[in-house]
Amino acid sequence: MSSNIHELTTRFARLNLVPSDVDALTTRIAKLSLTKRNQQPLVRQVVNGPIHDIELNHVYSFDLPPPTWPGLSTDEAITVFKNGSACAKPLERMLCSDSFFPNLIYEDKTGYDYTTQGVLDSGVKGKLDLKNFTTYGLRFMPSVMIGKGRKLDPGKFHEHAKDLTYIFCDITDFPRINVIFKDGGELIRKYPKGQIVFSHRNDLFSN
Repeated sequence: MSSNIHELTTRFARLNLVPSDVDALTTRIAKLSLTKRNQQPLVRQVVNGPIHDIELNHVYSFDLPPPTWPGLSTDEAITVFKNGSACAKPLERMLCSDSFFPNLIYEDKTGYDYTTQGVLDSGVKGKLDLKNFTTYGLRFMPSVMIGKGRKLDPGKFHEHAKDLTYIFCDITDFPRINVIFKDGGELIRKYPKGQIVFSHRNDLFSN
């Protein structure tokens, strides 16, 4: 762990960051690593698709085949796919395929990724948005409220969220993934700022 932090500190120094920035980034990385080490392993029940009857708050665990990419080793490809941005589009397409959740219809619209067919009686709403859970946790506010120069608008966010079902996909142990469907209205009551920290992983992805 200490050697990794030293290597990252050296890389930060090459970016001409001021010492306070280097210290802050190094401390954050150390805290994240410590938090992950202290997490108890998830109790997983691996399932096989297709899954037609989607249940809210039920964890669906899948063991995917190791990813491959030209020029990358398996470990390097896995590292890439543990990044939420890199993994987003492949997962969006995969989860609505005939082998996983075929009642999801891929839309890729502003504010949501899917609509549904045949599952509304389960409490799943007509629009669904996929968010990836990584070692940094998860943010489920609209993307227009995430990033430098952008800010959370609680009123608009809550109004948006209550009309959605969120799909959270835990990719921290990719290619072992865990998927859960959560009601947006319930989520904003528990997480009004739209942020879920990594230490809540076991609570979030447990049946």
